[in-house]
Amino acid sequence: MLNIMLNGRDLKEEWGLTAIKGTLGALLTPSQPKTLVTNSNAAINGDVVVSRARKVQSRTITLLFHLNYGGDLHSIVNHLKALEQELLNGESGDGMNRFFVQELDTTYWLCYQGMEDYTNMGESSRATLRIKFFEPNPMNNAE
Repeated sequence: MLNIMLNGRDLKEEWGLTAIKGTLGALLTPSQPKTLVTNSNAAINGDVVVSRARKVQSRTITLLFHLNYGGDLHSIVNHLKALEQELLNGESGDGMNRFFVQELDTTYWLCYQGMEDYTNMGESSRATLRIKFFEPNPMNNAE
């Protein structure tokens, strides 16, 4: 189980969310490099390629969580609305969320794009969430 802090607050204690299989892989999957800079010139064979100091593309990632939050359906809906508002606002009101993964000693800066899926697990207080994020600069992960 991953211990994750969302904007300085424990994801499990504050929001009842526990990262599940697929989340670690999504976070650790390397970003794709940006397209090479090339120059095709009729005076030379092939192309000239500028391959030094390559940069990476932004990326979209989906994180998977179990929600375990006690209470009736009304309180769970309010809880999810509060979570969504937290994700929309971000840490400083700019929409950027700070996800600190303690096991990796790494911070990811992610912008909320939406909940892709909410699957109730047969009990009103338990569900699985798929939350989509945009990572504008994957190299901005502080370790």
